[in-house]
Amino acid sequence: MLDSLTKSVILQLNMRNVGQKKIRQVDLQIFRLDLAGDTIPSFEGPVIYTFQDIDVEVHKTFGEREAVDLGVNSTRQVRIVFSKISLKM
Repeated sequence: MLDSLTKSVILQLNMRNVGQKKIRQVDLQIFRLDLAGDTIPSFEGPVIYTFQDIDVEVHKTFGEREAVDLGVNSTRQVRIVFSKISLKM
């Protein structure tokens, strides 16, 4: 999505807690890809993003109100890796 104010490409996610416990934190690695699905060569590594201090109930959604700046306007696709999910015990 293009941010009309900053003219940068942003990512907005809508995720759902499908587990059996509340989610407290989610760490993501977001790999920026071009239109062909190739990693954009001018950037080393993924964007690291953390949803922290959240309290997501089972079957509830989160992330839809946060915009992640991808840092490069040639991004057309992303690959997302969940690197860590912390649950409330």
